[in-house]
Amino acid sequence: MNIQAIIDFGLESGADFIEVREEHISGSKIHYYIDGTVDASYGSEKGVGIRIAADGTWCFLSLNCFDEPTIKAVIKSGIGTARNLSVPFYEPEEVSVDAVSFPEKIPAKTLSTEEKIELLKSLEDTMKDVDPRIRGAELILEEHLSRKRICSSLGTEVQLMVPRIYFNPRILAHDTRTVSYRRNLGSIGGYEFFDTIEETLKDFSHRAILQLSAKRSPQGMLDVVLDCPLTGVLAHEVLGHSLEGDAVASTSTVMHDKYQEHIGPDILTLVDDPTLTMGWGSLHYDDEGIPARRKVLIKDGTITGFITNSETASILNMQCNGGSRSQSYMYPPLVRMSDIFIEPRDLLLEELVEDIHYGIYLRNIVGGHSDPVRGLYNFEICESYLIKNGEVTDPLSKSTVSGDIMSTLSSIEGIGKDFQLNAGYCYKGGQCVPVGIGGPHMRIKALRIGGAA
Repeated sequence: MNIQAIIDFGLESGADFIEVREEHISGSKIHYYIDGTVDASYGSEKGVGIRIAADGTWCFLSLNCFDEPTIKAVIKSGIGTARNLSVPFYEPEEVSVDAVSFPEKIPAKTLSTEEKIELLKSLEDTMKDVDPRIRGAELILEEHLSRKRICSSLGTEVQLMVPRIYFNPRILAHDTRTVSYRRNLGSIGGYEFFDTIEETLKDFSHRAILQLSAKRSPQGMLDVVLDCPLTGVLAHEVLGHSLEGDAVASTSTVMHDKYQEHIGPDILTLVDDPTLTMGWGSLHYDDEGIPARRKVLIKDGTITGFITNSETASILNMQCNGGSRSQSYMYPPLVRMSDIFIEPRDLLLEELVEDIHYGIYLRNIVGGHSDPVRGLYNFEICESYLIKNGEVTDPLSKSTVSGDIMSTLSSIEGIGKDFQLNAGYCYKGGQCVPVGIGGPHMRIKALRIGGAA
């Protein structure tokens, strides 16, 4: 498809600005069931997303064909639609010309389906060898490859390639009762992801066994320590969504009027960084063709920035910092996080725990939600441990954690020196994108612990 010809046609037809995002998405999914049966599926799609501005307003269109007469007809229709919708258009601040991709040491295409299934079976055997009470595992392996080209009438032309591996193990343990233990793992790159995964899966298996003897969780206001992945959940759900520029611009977050205010302890620094080498949510350019950049959202307890795209940056009178992402060519870009985390400080896990007389060590989440407008959140925890007299002791059954953003921030007492970045998916505006979430261990005073939903 001659994108430049499409752009020229749009300008000749009355558009003030036109952006064409061409994307080819391919992937596969292998579902390995606990009984040894396997489902494998493959798919690919191509399409074009087009943003058109006319008379200071804009609209978004998408189609999955590359027939130029059809595209031109859609563009002419879109110019009229833009004028009728009267949605304000904000011109991107930067023009980029680049071609870049993330490396794959072991590209997915170099392995056959049979080799991938054999890999999954060997990983299941690794987990079963940990303890005879591990009965097996259900494993989901997904590959995603996005080839994207973004061009605009301003001169932007970037070509991007992003390969991702996603791995979701669900471990089944049984003695007098049955428990399952599920985690999400993933990375940008190829099958080199699996080079160091065995020790991680052994750890998960040990933790599944511990859940067989889990006792009822205490309830009430208790001191807690969050492990690294749960710190990441708090960074994303509780803080990140509250600091997205569209929420701030529409005042639909409790943080909308707190720019440059001190809202947490001096030890708290929150960063959204899409430039990490292999982060699950990393990217070189956002979906407006703006270079990705590290964004310090909270520095030493003070709000120092928001995640912005061209529109929200203009409204907030800030610089656009490359925070515009879409699920695919079918969707308009929205303000989104990438790899978000709380920066580590200087405490060991033992030091975070030692001053707690009676509390809980929280380790794994199965679901929940946050409400940035009211500043509330509620999460369901499926793995936790009692802390008694400064020691981590008995495994506990499911529980919930709830609270409000501002009081939680003021209750952060200590941040660890370790760090993990984990894989997740973020849903917003009907779209789903991969995001990295992480941080160190963290201690919070007096969180509300309830019974499982």
